[in-house]
Parts: sequence; structure tokens; C-alpha cells
Amino acid sequence: MSQKEQYLAAGVEGRKLNFPSLGYWYTKDNFFWNIFENYKKNKNKNPKIHEVGAGLGTVSKALISLGYEDISLSDIDDCRVDEGIKKLPFSKVDLSFDRIPFDDNTLDIISAGNLVEHLENPFHFYRECFRTLKPGGVVIITTVIGWNIISRLLFLRKNILEGYHSVQHITFQPKDKFEYATRMFNHSAVFFQQRTEIFIFGFRIPLKFPKNERWSPRMCIVLEKPTK
Repeated sequence: MSQKEQYLAAGVEGRKLNFPSLGYWYTKDNFFWNIFENYKKNKNKNPKIHEVGAGLGTVSKALISLGYEDISLSDIDDCRVDEGIKKLPFSKVDLSFDRIPFDDNTLDIISAGNLVEHLENPFHFYRECFRTLKPGGVVIITTVIGWNIISRLLFLRKNILEGYHSVQHITFQPKDKFEYATRMFNHSAVFFQQRTEIFIFGFRIPLKFPKNERWSPRMCIVLEKPTK
């Protein structure tokens, strides 16, 4: 089943694309949107933005509502259902192997939400981001943190990592490997999703944990291409 078929099976074709109702955790915090606003304020008033692994194009739709204009998308399948998003430039690419469809040093911002854990070759993807970004450009990556404490305990008990129960999440990167793969970038900022519950022997226990890599299930990290 293709990615688009999975979206349609979930009934999203008839769903109003009303951001952020689709449940993207990182879009519910101003940290994510401030990355775009700060870039526009300090670097380029009309940044060239590319949403990779775009799915429905939810982030792009929100950016349009915020006044951004130079936006394009790419994914392994074209899953867009919103008519406004269908008017934006789209490229069908497999980001494990294909090139991001832009020349060197042309993009200001790449948005990669919940993508890298789906890729067979995330190292290739990081290199492509570095190639296509302008000096000072940023890629915003959100991904699961498979090395958090809860994930380690889950691995000891069930032999699986948190966030990798889905067959679509195929590539786990330990912290040191992620840092090595992205070493060409400046790690300029990071935001962590707060864990608000745990399950013990099937019982849900509401409990807020600190927002850091030890306890958070996911992170949103900003990688900046150096200017020199």
C-alpha cells in the first residue's frame, strides 16, 4: 500500500486540513514557528522554503496562512488533498537515494517533520540538505529519540525501541551516530516534546517528565549550514 493509499484509508481525503488538527506535536509550540519568523526577520524577508516528506502538506498550508509565499514540497508519493496545496510546486522523490530537486546553495529553510526515521539512508539526506541550503540556511528536523530512558527500558522488556513499533520507522540512529552524520552543520537550537504519561503493566499513569533528551520521546532540532 502506497503512502497516499494509507492516508486515504485513514479517511483524510474528506478531512478539512485545519492546522494543527492533524496532531503534529511540534507545531503546537511557538518554538517551531519562531524558527521561520526569526529567519524572515534576521536573514531573508521572503525565504525559499522546501517541505520534504510533506505528506498532506500540512506545514506548507500553515506557512501560507502566515504569509510565506516561496514554498515547495516533495515526498515519495503525492498525498496532497487540499486544493491550495496542490497549486504549490511538488516533486516526487525518494529521499533515501534521490537528490533534493534544487541546485546547490538555493534553499533558505528545509522542513523535515517526522521523516528521517522513515529513510533507509538518512546520511544521504543530511548531505543533500547541506548541499541545497544557502550558507546560513537551516533544516528543521523532528524525529523520535530512541535513546531516551523510557525507550531503553522498553527495549529491555520487549526488545523494541520507543517510536519504532511501526514498520515504517526503519532506521534508528544512536545519539553519537546522529551527531556524526550531521557534523557539517551547526546545531543551533533544539526543542523537546514533553512526556505527560507512562504505561506500567498496561495502566496509564499521568506524569509530567522534564523536557530533555533523557525523558522526551521526540525532539525538534535546527541544523544551520555554516556561513564559512
